[in-house]
Amino acid sequence: DGYVVPTDFSLSRATNLKLPTPVISVGFPKAGSTSVFSYFNCGGYASSHYTCKKMTPTPERTDKCGPCIENNLANGRPPWAKCLQKLGRCGHEDDWCGPCVRDNVAAGRPPLDGCGDFDVYAEINYSYRETGKNGAFKIYLPQVDHLELLHEAYPQATFVLNYRAFDSWVKSVDKWFAMRERYVNSEIRGLPAGVGKKNIELRQFYEGHYRRVRQFVKDHPSHALVEVDIESENAGKTMEEAFGIDAACWGQANANAENNV
Repeated sequence: DGYVVPTDFSLSRATNLKLPTPVISVGFPKAGSTSVFSYFNCGGYASSHYTCKKMTPTPERTDKCGPCIENNLANGRPPWAKCLQKLGRCGHEDDWCGPCVRDNVAAGRPPLDGCGDFDVYAEINYSYRETGKNGAFKIYLPQVDHLELLHEAYPQATFVLNYRAFDSWVKSVDKWFAMRERYVNSEIRGLPAGVGKKNIELRQFYEGHYRRVRQFVKDHPSHALVEVDIESENAGKTMEEAFGIDAACWGQANANAENNV
């Protein structure tokens, strides 16, 4: 999502959600993953947002990236703000959900294997920069590329399809550092590398993914699908009816986070 809300590792798995776990957000960055995370975290459920493991104090991170990232998070900035420009890249991949999923997929393991023990995975995509100060900005979207693998490993998983109107979403994308560039540079199912500079191209990809998820759940009815329009005044009610957590927990994300989802 760009904005990372620190995962609360103190919460234990719960058993009283109305729908099966794991709950996996299959919407896009900039479409309310922060709100999804904050909703479940407010309800007391073990939830992850982009980060699936505690930051480990490697020498590289302690000496270079760690203080920069932690300072950004503490001040409501995206974790890599100015860090990448100064350092080229940061050696903290083991902590993020996306690389954990990516490595599992490459090794033929279940996608979430070893990626923390959570009820809810609110954001499993990963934004990164290739090696070097001039490396390309890219994004990895396992909820797009590996929906079938998520189904095979977790056939009872509940999918949350968080969304907003395309015009609102793309406006947010264009405000976020290098976000559109990431889509254009990456090879994504339904969006080949080099495509996405035009709004019509991104719209076809964006809306096509949501249609695909809806059809996928129709074809695989072992999954529950909860669709939530993050800009609707009824979003909290929608979530409460689906999961049983008080609607008041929706919208608990702080203002900086909400402006950057």
